[in-house]
Amino acid sequence: MERNLPGLRRHAAMNRDRIMTDPRNRRGPQHHTSALWVLRDPAGAEWRVNNLKDWARTHAHLFGQEDGEPGAVRVCSGIQQVKQSMLGRRRNAVASYKGWTLVSWSGRADQS
Repeated sequence: MERNLPGLRRHAAMNRDRIMTDPRNRRGPQHHTSALWVLRDPAGAEWRVNNLKDWARTHAHLFGQEDGEPGAVRVCSGIQQVKQSMLGRRRNAVASYKGWTLVSWSGRADQS
C-alpha cells in the first residue's frame, strides 16, 4: 500500500499552523496547561507564578542559572523535585532548590 507522503506532510503543516493560531497553544502564561505556583525566595518574599517554565525562562538568574531555555529546564526540574518530595514520591526528599521553597501549587490556571 503506497502512501501519499507529500499530501500527509502538507495536511500536517496545515494542522500545525491552525493549532498555533490559538494563543492558548503558544508559549507564555496563557498556555492551556499553565499552572499556578507560589514560591518563596531565600529572603522570604513570595512569588506567585503562572506557568513556571515561562517564568523561569526570564528569571533563571535568580537561581544562579542563565536566563533562557536551558536554565529554565534546570529551575523547573529543581522545583518539581521539591513538589515530588512534598507529595512523598521521592526517596531522597528535598525541601528547597537553591534556597527557594514551594509554598503551594494548583492545577491549570484556567481552572482556578
